[in-house]
Amino acid sequence: ASTELVYDYVKKDKNSDKKWQSDPFYEMLTEADNEKEQNEDNNREISKDNGKDSTSKDNDSGVDNTKDEGCISKNNDNESTEEIGNDIYEESEETLAIGTKTFTNEQLKDYNYLYNTFYTVDSTTMLSDELLNGEKFLAKDLTIDKNPKVPQILILHTHSQEFFADSDVNDITTGIVGVGDYLTELLTKKGYNVIHDRSIYDYVDGILDRNNAYTLASEGAKKIIEDNPTIEIVIDLHRDGIGDESKHITTDVAGQTVAPVMFFNGISYTNKLGNIEYLYNPYIEDNLATSFQLKIKAEEYYPNVFRKIYIKGYRYVLHLKPRSMLIEAGFQTNTKQEVCNSMDILADIFDRVFAK
Repeated sequence: ASTELVYDYVKKDKNSDKKWQSDPFYEMLTEADNEKEQNEDNNREISKDNGKDSTSKDNDSGVDNTKDEGCISKNNDNESTEEIGNDIYEESEETLAIGTKTFTNEQLKDYNYLYNTFYTVDSTTMLSDELLNGEKFLAKDLTIDKNPKVPQILILHTHSQEFFADSDVNDITTGIVGVGDYLTELLTKKGYNVIHDRSIYDYVDGILDRNNAYTLASEGAKKIIEDNPTIEIVIDLHRDGIGDESKHITTDVAGQTVAPVMFFNGISYTNKLGNIEYLYNPYIEDNLATSFQLKIKAEEYYPNVFRKIYIKGYRYVLHLKPRSMLIEAGFQTNTKQEVCNSMDILADIFDRVFAK
């Protein structure tokens, strides 16, 4: 069944053995809620396990079917799931061909069409017709020359303490950081030089603080980029939260059960404040072009997997490079294996967009 995802923000279930933090962006909560959430997590322990995984590829479809040991998890094929439905695009005589899908020039110029087809815009901000220009986004050359000798891609996790349905919350390799390990290996195998920053930015002195995590992550990423100026792509990899924890949302791709993925853009603008000068980002248009090209390519090859691009008013860690992105991989109700399956697809999409 086709499912329209609702971006819900809820507090943790205090009576649950697994205390999911389902809201990945604390700026969306009130200050009182922030303080309350932080105080509830004072005693969480963090694993220092930095073990790496290994992976092998046995097909030429662009998707790895053989997982590394860190991505092997129990997957119940009989479990009830909901599938994300396909978007249907109209064709006309004058078209811009995008693989198996085509988009008319009129559609690419149509603000309402682009807005409704590709984006979910948070009520606290707006995506103006001045910013949203599909033709301009697709005209940008985002490709880079692969060079395994110098760092090209930085992967980090502003929120390292985001876990999955089968995670051990005392072992970060079973959560989003472990998924980052796997994505690093996939991109490395494709010929990129990848730095995976496994630093913990959201759990300081025994306290979970996701509000300040973006400041700390920005500082950490900036230092890494200063030390490695050849970096051209920055990925802040997250796990999203869903309000209804009874929902297990997946789709099937080539016999694999995969979790949904979403690109997330911050545009440093809110309806209340207007342009947020203290969160200046010189690369907003480039960030938007990056997520748009990735979303277009995803619709071409994997139309069931990627959700609409989410637009929010803050900056996050998107201001350090033009090709910066925040990615939400799966929900707390997905297994790590399902999210790793999504990383196979994401790595393939990356290579199709960024490789010269």
